[in-house]
Amino acid sequence: MEESKSHKTFAHSEKGEGKNKLECQDTFCVMEDFYRRMTFLAVYDGHGPNGRHASDLANSSIRNYLLDNKETLASLDGEEGVKKFFKNMCSEIQDLYHKDELDYQLSGTCAIMVRVKDDMIYTGNLGDSRAVIARCSKDETCGLEVSIDHKPIRQGEIERMIASGGKIRRTAVGDEEVGPYRVWKAKDGVPGIAISRSLGDLMAHEIGVCAEPEVTAKKIHADDKFIVMGFDGVWDVMSSAEAVGFILHLPVTEKEIAAKKMVAECRKK
Repeated sequence: MEESKSHKTFAHSEKGEGKNKLECQDTFCVMEDFYRRMTFLAVYDGHGPNGRHASDLANSSIRNYLLDNKETLASLDGEEGVKKFFKNMCSEIQDLYHKDELDYQLSGTCAIMVRVKDDMIYTGNLGDSRAVIARCSKDETCGLEVSIDHKPIRQGEIERMIASGGKIRRTAVGDEEVGPYRVWKAKDGVPGIAISRSLGDLMAHEIGVCAEPEVTAKKIHADDKFIVMGFDGVWDVMSSAEAVGFILHLPVTEKEIAAKKMVAECRKK
């Protein structure tokens, strides 16, 4: 769906290949220079039976919220102000999952959101998502992580969920525990979610998973070249530095399809 040359919202819906053809549950948004030299970028990683609807709901609702409140957001130039704006926005969006006709008890979406204005980047994160800036100086090239993944065993996250009645453990298979650490209801085998913050996931929010984004601020440096925004499908198989290096080593003629190239590489891995 494209409304203008500089204001676009995209929804990715390719089918996977192979025996199990699963619909992609992710969406992304690019609102380039949509108000007073302000740009908003976001990627939403849906999960669960209604994961695609969950990411679509976040995408369209956040876009509309930004358009309705663009003057307020554009006037903010401090971390606390932007943090409050993002927090209020996500709180309102979370309420929509209770009111929607679909069932979001076991479905939701992670989100990585970036607001760029003048020489500042503000990043809002929910879930196992990450934003990485490529800094390329004459002395070195590195990937600067401007967000931290919300895993259940992260300090500060685990305490909140245990205090809310959740328990943190891996999936039990016979006498062994396998896979990542997940959040469960103390007396039930649900929901088993592997993140500590999200939108939707109504059952998990009863036991401490929350919709409050973690917001960080960073001044853009002259050596900062681009930003990579992705989820566990990337970060589980590729480090931040590897992602930056992969994109930098692509031929100039392939820069426009860098994201597709990186996704293909991650699938191979």
